[in-house]
Amino acid sequence: MKPTIFLGSSKEAQDQAKIIQSLLFDNGADVVAWWEGSSFPAGTTFVESLFALAKKTNASLLLASE
Repeated sequence: MKPTIFLGSSKEAQDQAKIIQSLLFDNGADVVAWWEGSSFPAGTTFVESLFALAKKTNASLLLASE
């Protein structure tokens, strides 16, 4: 079974996060990135979206920058 990973980052680290997303895909993971429209759909609160993501993912990876 392939893992499904939520990938979050600061806006400043989004380019690096896209590289990580590619590496995860190449290694067999499904990646749900914060910048994809399906992650935080219109009409739902941030907290509702996070709970929905927690139910459909196995792990999360958060990338921060200065």
